[in-house]
Amino acid sequence: IGGRNFLHGYTASIAVFHEKKAEMSLEAAKGLGRFSHKLPAWKVRKGSLSSYVLNQKEPVTVLEIHGSPACDHPLLIKKKARSMVAVPLSTDRRLLGILYVNHFRNHEYTEEDLSALKLLSGMAAMAIENGQILESTRKRAITDELTGLYNHRFFLQQLQVAPRLANHLFR
Repeated sequence: IGGRNFLHGYTASIAVFHEKKAEMSLEAAKGLGRFSHKLPAWKVRKGSLSSYVLNQKEPVTVLEIHGSPACDHPLLIKKKARSMVAVPLSTDRRLLGILYVNHFRNHEYTEEDLSALKLLSGMAAMAIENGQILESTRKRAITDELTGLYNHRFFLQQLQVAPRLANHLFR
């Protein structure tokens, strides 16, 4: 993305939007510390940056986020990021989340940077949606649609796995 100046001192994260719960969860991060994956989900508050970005079609740049009451990404607040671009992750069907790219110093984002991030966000949105469809299909294949309980197929799969697991555990 961009040139050398854009890459120096940046962090990136992808937060997935859970519409039913109206909350975001951090699913991927680079440069935010090794415990960033353990960050709890956070509510999308009305008037928050997440709420604003989710309702946009284009990247949103914030040149000074330190101390901003609208910034609700808990890790960015803790790590004291200074500037950011937040790109909504969406498909034709729905909102999926936000791609955040942040700097720990003030940074002006170029049109080239924003164009590259829009391209990247489109690919990330498709990957997230495909992963969610795959997981939903997998879950439907092993559970009863009416009760949500595991079905006979799941039971048979577990019977195949159990002996291997027992051999591994009791060596």
